[in-house]
Amino acid sequence: NAVLKNHKVLCWMLFIVAKAKVLWHRQDLLATFHLLLCCIGEIIKITPSFLLLPPFDSIAGRSENPLTILEALSSHFKTDFEEVKAVNNGWLHVAGELMAENSPIEIKNLELIYSDLYAQNGDIDESGFLVKDWHLLPSVSENISSPRK
Repeated sequence: NAVLKNHKVLCWMLFIVAKAKVLWHRQDLLATFHLLLCCIGEIIKITPSFLLLPPFDSIAGRSENPLTILEALSSHFKTDFEEVKAVNNGWLHVAGELMAENSPIEIKNLELIYSDLYAQNGDIDESGFLVKDWHLLPSVSENISSPRK
């Protein structure tokens, strides 16, 4: 489905931009996971409910409290909601920059922002995980085969 693929790309690009802007000083895996949940929460907010699975289909677009989706994600992935909320508080200013004037988040804009951040900071180009880049695929050894009798 093209809509789901678009949302997947949007979520990943949002996450890697947010990670570069919010967690540039930390290498904490748990905080990174919590930031991913915050980004997934943003994507859930803009996804039509008929494309979502329970319990997110009943929460998206109906809740007045923006933390309800994060609370459901925290529960679903069995992580501490208070820690997710703390990461979310640090993420809100970046989200505000990216979603200025309630305009939708555009993949092309995120790609431009990420390419600038990548040019400044180097490291691994995480946008490559969206394509089947041969550098990121597991190598298949010809020596690995089924046992023979």
